[in-house]
Amino acid sequence: MDQMQVPPHWKIVKLGDMVRESIRDGVHQTPTYVNYGIPFIKGKEIFDNKVSFANCSYISLEEHLKISK
Repeated sequence: MDQMQVPPHWKIVKLGDMVRESIRDGVHQTPTYVNYGIPFIKGKEIFDNKVSFANCSYISLEEHLKISK
């Protein structure tokens, strides 16, 4: 299984402990992806109760702030 190296200062927690609201069906508009930034997790990256960052896309902080309102 592909695993991303987690920086030592990150705390590993359950996904359900991190989300403010229930996970919804998406942003209804494809965001602009960048080479690095904030991971943009899609349903296909969640399996076996885990998130795989191996092939996830990334968005900018500005895009994240816009779509997370």
